[in-house]
Amino acid sequence: MNEHVPIGVIFALVSGSKHSLGLAAMPHRFNVGAFFHITHIWAQYNEGHIVFMFRLQKVNLQEKSWWAAQGSALPSMNPDYTTKAPQATCIECRHTSPLIYNEGWMCVNHACRLVGRFGARVPRGPLTFNQTWLNERSEWPAGRMPEHQLVPTPKGHMDGTNFTTSLAGWKGFICPKCHCCNSRIDWAYQICSAEGCDYSQKVAHTIQPYFSLLPHHVEEIYGHAIPHDEYRGHVLRVSKIYLGHWVLLTYKLCENNYITHFMANQHINGRAGGANDMLLEVQKGQGKQLTRHYARNFGMPYNYVAAADSAPFRDAPLPIMESLNRLTWAGNVATNGHPYPPRNELLAVGYMETQRMGYHDDGEQELDDLVSTWSLGAPAEMLFRIKKTHAHPVIDASHYNPNEEVIMGSDLWEERMSLNSVYHHNNLNTYREAKAHFFTVNRAAIDNRRDTQVPWCLKLNLSHGDFVVMHGAQIHTSYEVSHRGRHNTYHAGR
Repeated sequence: MNEHVPIGVIFALVSGSKHSLGLAAMPHRFNVGAFFHITHIWAQYNEGHIVFMFRLQKVNLQEKSWWAAQGSALPSMNPDYTTKAPQATCIECRHTSPLIYNEGWMCVNHACRLVGRFGARVPRGPLTFNQTWLNERSEWPAGRMPEHQLVPTPKGHMDGTNFTTSLAGWKGFICPKCHCCNSRIDWAYQICSAEGCDYSQKVAHTIQPYFSLLPHHVEEIYGHAIPHDEYRGHVLRVSKIYLGHWVLLTYKLCENNYITHFMANQHINGRAGGANDMLLEVQKGQGKQLTRHYARNFGMPYNYVAAADSAPFRDAPLPIMESLNRLTWAGNVATNGHPYPPRNELLAVGYMETQRMGYHDDGEQELDDLVSTWSLGAPAEMLFRIKKTHAHPVIDASHYNPNEEVIMGSDLWEERMSLNSVYHHNNLNTYREAKAHFFTVNRAAIDNRRDTQVPWCLKLNLSHGDFVVMHGAQIHTSYEVSHRGRHNTYHAGR
């Protein structure tokens, strides 16, 4: 039964709180057991299906397990490797295997027609393990060690290097005092979450100027920026404007819904209080990570997935209020001077290595249709796509509603707009004929639609100091946006 057992492969066993290692109740939500290896793999029946079973054994048999019963004896320094359960050979496939269950011997060769049977009988009900087989011990090769430690060595000082913002630095840590595995939630500290443990270590971030965050062989933009945005499908770029050193690109997602990308350069960013100064200031701030980024909110509380730390504007530091003023300026310019009231919320987000904000919308009931953002630090991407339910609406002849709003870029949107126009500008008989024609011509396309994830339709490639202004209600009801960057700070005023 062991011909294909991966001997030599060691793995750490992690047990959840609803599982039991031996007789012990698990003290934590997740519990690291020890290094184990596989000694047996066999096939048997389980509720009418052939399943594969595994027998695991600790690598270090001389070490007492932490989950062992209180008061139990220490393990022998000389384990018994000779006592084995009795074996038998299958009359059908000639495969030899041990007596695993007290109920009788069975063939455990998955390729045999008698697999999992006690003779000709398929077992019913629960089975009990043969204690002799459970007590078998397989000797681990002397001198062979696991590739890694079960408890990794702490990374040392969390200061003075890019380690604090690297994947290894933000993903989590193991408490050096109690060995609890922790997420690094706080921007400024490593804090152990284990009950009764007081471990805390300050994380001294290296304040990084903008030029240290540029990719290799990339220089900061000196003159007017060249666009590298991408758009496809129904999205149109409707204008490109030069405003001093700024380059303004405006994209139309749908009727009366626009995205304006303000492209900065070093002259703009280097001004007093500009993006260069702001980047240095925001790195001195605080925040918590409950999703794949660190965030701090000011003004009205933010309702995205996990609530971010929030404080009223009266308690906000000066750089946040200066950022709010600049976001308001960008909104006024993008809307051509139309009323752009002061923002009632600012969300400051910090992205470290591989971090991102997944697709979401900014359609909270308390907010208006205008959202402006400011990107600071390393290059980043902002992607827009139609929400899945809006991209793949129900299209059914018996329930078709010509008054229902058609989202540009959704399934058969041009054809449906044309059909709806017939309804609004012609008599009912003409509309019925057009509707019948629509469903006849597009029947295959309607029937073959797949409820797949929607690709992005607009990708903005953001540089240090760039603004993005979203103006239009449908952007927040029918679209969703994702933001991803490395060593990047993102301010959203809403």
